[in-house]
Amino acid sequence: MKRYNKHIELMLFLVFSLITSTAFAQLATQVEVKTPKLLTTAGEEQQVIKPNKEQQVAVVDLVINASEGTAKSIELRSVKLVNSFAPKVFARQTEERNEGWKITIIGQETASFTVTNPLNDIEIENPENANSPYSMVKPSGPVEWTLIVPLYKDGKPLGAKTIEIQDIANKNIKLSVALNNDAK
Repeated sequence: MKRYNKHIELMLFLVFSLITSTAFAQLATQVEVKTPKLLTTAGEEQQVIKPNKEQQVAVVDLVINASEGTAKSIELRSVKLVNSFAPKVFARQTEERNEGWKITIIGQETASFTVTNPLNDIEIENPENANSPYSMVKPSGPVEWTLIVPLYKDGKPLGAKTIEIQDIANKNIKLSVALNNDAK
C-alpha cells in the first residue's frame, strides 16, 4: 500500500504542477508590459513652455584680443536681447578663487555672476600618438566669444541698462555694454 501511496503522491504532485503552471502561463500572457516611449511622433507633440516677456537674456558677441592668454582689449560685435530662459549662473562663486570674469548687470536692480576666463578654457587636439587627446593653450590674437547674460533673477526682471565685464584678478573693467531693451 505504501508503494501505491508514493505513486499517488507523485501523480498528484504532477497534476498540481501542471494545473498551476498552466494557470500561471495564462496569467503571464495576460500581463501587459509597457516600454517607455523614446520618440514623439507627429500628432503627439507636447506643448512647450515659453518664456514670458520678463524673461530676457542678452546675447553678447565679442572679440577678445589676446596676447599669451591675457586679454588686451575686447571689441563688441553685437548685442541682441531675446525672450528666453536663462542659464543658471547666479550660483557660481569663482570670484572667491580670484579668477574668472565677473559679469555685472546694472539697472533698476544690480546682479552679478562669474564665468571662467574664456582665454583659460581653450583646448586644441593633440596629434594621434600623444598621451592626451587635448592640450590647453594660451591664445594670442583675436578670440571670438559669445556670452549669454540673464536679464532677470528669481523670475523678476532686473531693468538692465548696462552689462559690465570685469577681470577678477586685476579688477580692470574690460567692457561696458549699454542695452537697448527691445527684445525680439
